[in-house]
Amino acid sequence: MNRKGRGSPWSAYQTRALRRLAPLLMLALNPLAMAETSLWEVSRDGHSLFLGGTIHVLRAADYPLPQAYQRAFTDADLIVFETDLRATQERAFQQTLLRTTRYPDGETLADHLSPEALSALQQHCRQHGIPLDALLPFKPAWTMLTLLSIELKRLGIAATGVDHHYMQQALQANKPVAGLESAAEQLSFITGLGVGNESALILHTLDELQQIDALLDQMVQMWRHGDIDAMDEVFVTPMATDYPAIYRTVLVERNNAWLPQIEHHLRHQDSTLVLVGAAHLAGEQGLLAQLKSKGYRIRQW
Repeated sequence: MNRKGRGSPWSAYQTRALRRLAPLLMLALNPLAMAETSLWEVSRDGHSLFLGGTIHVLRAADYPLPQAYQRAFTDADLIVFETDLRATQERAFQQTLLRTTRYPDGETLADHLSPEALSALQQHCRQHGIPLDALLPFKPAWTMLTLLSIELKRLGIAATGVDHHYMQQALQANKPVAGLESAAEQLSFITGLGVGNESALILHTLDELQQIDALLDQMVQMWRHGDIDAMDEVFVTPMATDYPAIYRTVLVERNNAWLPQIEHHLRHQDSTLVLVGAAHLAGEQGLLAQLKSKGYRIRQW
């Protein structure tokens, strides 16, 4: 059995990842009471677009969304997401996802877990009535997402997040949509999570699941306030400091790949709303700081 250390960088990523499912999860206040939101107008040389942070999972009580988002959506002629979510719902994508997140025949997740991690997973499954055998054929990222989905359902958290909400609205309004990265790129990112650090990912997933409701509250509150500095301090800076390689892979490299596309939309399409996970906006390497350093005017709504 391959023993994986608990202090690997992927363990830190999982801690942040579950908290992002609000950056990467997400939280609750009366939207009408907030003076600012996680929505910014980016402008220069007479051109502008809206750049909004999203929470990928919300509760029914977290709706309606801030009015500024709806106004930006209504005025936009193009809605740009991290990826075109329609592609991720296609049967071919789902089949590829299931295939690539499974181990080859004769290999299971148990082969890659330390005794501590396997025992913790077994105990969690017993306590929550989850058949362990249904999880073991899958790589750690899919197991993580499955456990998260089950816990969110148990908590009654079934509402879609900001990005899915506006994808549905865009389709209903026949608005054009685009993605900053392809579905294939997102698939590669998902299937690679935790490979080589399986025990750390599973142990931290189980730990975070015990706190998921409180984490959701914290993240949604930051998001509704548009408190990007707090998000940087609580979620982004610890990743950058403790696990710089993971920080570069998860945030910096993707931000750097997205930035030229955002600038292209800004120059060539005046009525655009770009929606990305809120963590991508925070920190020195976040999209807002990079745009500001390039001379763009940034105004929070």
